[in-house]
Amino acid sequence: MIEASLSALLVLFGLPSGPAIGATLLYRAISYWALQPIGWACWIGVAFHTDQSDASDHPPPPYA
Repeated sequence: MIEASLSALLVLFGLPSGPAIGATLLYRAISYWALQPIGWACWIGVAFHTDQSDASDHPPPPYA
């Protein structure tokens, strides 16, 4: 739905329909798919992180 709205808005501002659809798809590719490797790298970093420190080195959590 957002892609259709963005394409229509670009056409209303004077861009021909072909380039408007192309610009919209390029926007989607960059804003969503280009960020996927960053997200996967963060997930891998969190999922496979092992804490090497001893638990006795840390104070107990405060209680309210």
